[in-house]
Amino acid sequence: MPRADRVREPYRKAARAEELPTQYLQSVGKAQAKVERLAAVLQDPSTVVPPFSEALLRSESAAWRPEPTRRAALLADITAELAQRVALVHVLSSGNVVFSGDSGRVPVTIANDSDQEVTVGLSLIGHPQARLVSAPMTDIAIAPGHKVSVEVDARVLGSEPLDVDVQLLTPQGTPYGKPSVISLGTTAYARAAAWVMGLAFAGLAVFVIIGVVRRIRAARDQHVGR
Repeated sequence: MPRADRVREPYRKAARAEELPTQYLQSVGKAQAKVERLAAVLQDPSTVVPPFSEALLRSESAAWRPEPTRRAALLADITAELAQRVALVHVLSSGNVVFSGDSGRVPVTIANDSDQEVTVGLSLIGHPQARLVSAPMTDIAIAPGHKVSVEVDARVLGSEPLDVDVQLLTPQGTPYGKPSVISLGTTAYARAAAWVMGLAFAGLAVFVIIGVVRRIRAARDQHVGR
């Protein structure tokens, strides 16, 4: 018998309208990216990461097409639990740091409240970044349940206080978790301004003294001439 050509049914508009929304799938993708960053810092990701990846894979099932409320609730639960797991490794430092010059070291404490060792990096991000010169740190190993304190070299340009994000990084340099915020300041410009003001005042004083001396001499010469 001759083989009959197979006719493929067109993908109708109604079927396309029932697909999982693009925004929902983008949210799933962002959650998966967080899972990958979590895996990158953990010493043994196989004990933590697979359940999150499997749950996110299930959240993309076509079975959720007619269940918008339930799929949204599922994804919200997954992302909330994932955020809690990521936040177990976090920066404790905040507040203000003032350098005696235009550069110095920023003390930062990182806590690892998870149940296994992690390896992270650290970066300072100024707002605006053009006012901050600082190289990121790498390969900071932290044992489970411990804290580590490090000092990051930085230079601040300008006299105004600078808001800085203290951002953890994966070993590949990708931002990990939410940053902490500190304020960096410097007294270098204040001292320079004080020196300038002091020199200006000294110069003004010299001119005043010279003027007074001249007036005294003029008055004396006038008196002698009489």
